[in-house]
Amino acid sequence: PGQSPARVVAGHGLACPSDVTILGDGDDVSISSYLDRLLDQGITSVLVEGGARLLQSFIDSGLWDYARVEISPAQLRQGVKAPSPGILPEDISIIGGNSIQHYRNRLQESLKTPKKSKYHSKCL
Repeated sequence: PGQSPARVVAGHGLACPSDVTILGDGDDVSISSYLDRLLDQGITSVLVEGGARLLQSFIDSGLWDYARVEISPAQLRQGVKAPSPGILPEDISIIGGNSIQHYRNRLQESLKTPKKSKYHSKCL
């Protein structure tokens, strides 16, 4: 096995264990600013698990490579709308009745071709 991943939380005013890096100081911070801070710490790959706002921020910034979206057949009548990559999935699989949609950010890949991007966001 490899090195354990660093635990990072994007937010503020949060009570977290001492081994967790907290990004954010109460102000709205851009995704690229978060990623720059992680890069300064030697972190070049991230797995993002978040709420709708954080995930949509990554999508809107274009700073993501892959996304996997799990969709349940159950429908909620109210709540926060789920983020959307705004593109068609490359693949769809069914696991336990849920649909798993696989997305790839082709624009981000094309930007990396001549010169490798300093960011690598694996999943949303």
